[in-house]
Amino acid sequence: MDRQIVGNAKNKAISIGQSYRMTSDGMQWVVEHLKAGINQKTKQPTQSWHLVGYYPKINDACESLLEHKLTNTEAGEIKSLIWLLAEAKREILEAIKTLNGES
Repeated sequence: MDRQIVGNAKNKAISIGQSYRMTSDGMQWVVEHLKAGINQKTKQPTQSWHLVGYYPKINDACESLLEHKLTNTEAGEIKSLIWLLAEAKREILEAIKTLNGES
């Protein structure tokens, strides 16, 4: 399973696919992107969460996540962008269903 919910009602983390997550502190939604890199000292692979933005409503966070996924893709043709958009929407809907306790 590539999505999970961590925390309580006031501090949720919703994984969207393997490289995005949305969190909430009860007042706002935060979208983050997981980036991979190499530690310059140890030469070991590293991963860290980077802020995409803060949003007052979950709809705004979802729209931002979609836009971020589309603008950071290397898709070179419209068919690829359409597929990516459909896949991102599916991932968001699955995460929300999990949040609501649906299977």
